[in-house]
Amino acid sequence: MASFTRPMCVLVTGANRGFGKAVCLSLATKLQPHSVLVLLGRTEEGLKTTQAGVLNLNPGITTHVYSKYECGNLDCDSLTSSLGAIQLPGTVTDLLVVHNAGTVGDPSQSSLNTTLQSAQEYMNVNFSSAVAANTVFLEVFSSLSNKTVVNVTSLCGVLATKTVALYCAGKCYRLCVCSTHTYGYTYTYKKN
Repeated sequence: MASFTRPMCVLVTGANRGFGKAVCLSLATKLQPHSVLVLLGRTEEGLKTTQAGVLNLNPGITTHVYSKYECGNLDCDSLTSSLGAIQLPGTVTDLLVVHNAGTVGDPSQSSLNTTLQSAQEYMNVNFSSAVAANTVFLEVFSSLSNKTVVNVTSLCGVLATKTVALYCAGKCYRLCVCSTHTYGYTYTYKKN
C-alpha cells in the first residue's frame, strides 16, 4: 500500500475542478518532498489553477498536467506517451491512483428514454475510460513496487437510485472491475 512517509507518484483524474481539485489540494499537504503529482483533466485552465494551489501548499513536489483526459474519447496512446515521459526520482517506489473523473449525466432523463448510442457514450465516460486509464497507469508505472488504486464512487454503486440508472450501473461496473483486479495482483484497491 502507498505510504505518505516517503516520496510517491500520485495520479488524480478529474483534477481540474470540484472533488478532484479538492483531493489534489488535500494530498499536497501530505506528500513528501520529491513526490510527483500528475493532474489529469479536460481543461488546461482548471488544471493550471489546481497546480498553482498545490505548489503554493507544497513547493517541494513536482507536478505535471495532462489536459487531454477526455473520458468520452480517451486517447490511450497520448496518455501513455505523456506519462512515460515523466522522470521519477529514484526514491519514488509507491504509486497512488485516484479515479475521480466522471459524470452523473442528466438526472431528469429516465433510463427508459436512453438510446443505445447515449448509453454507450455514458459508459465510455464513466466506466470504459477508467478501466483503460488504469491499464495505462499500471503499465507505465509497472516498476513501482507499491500500487494503490482509489476508485471514487458513491452509494449508487450498490444501491439503485431513481433517475440515475446509468450512473448506478457505471459505478457498479467500476466497483466490480476494480475489486476483481486485486485478485492475483500486487496493488491495493480502495473504494471511497
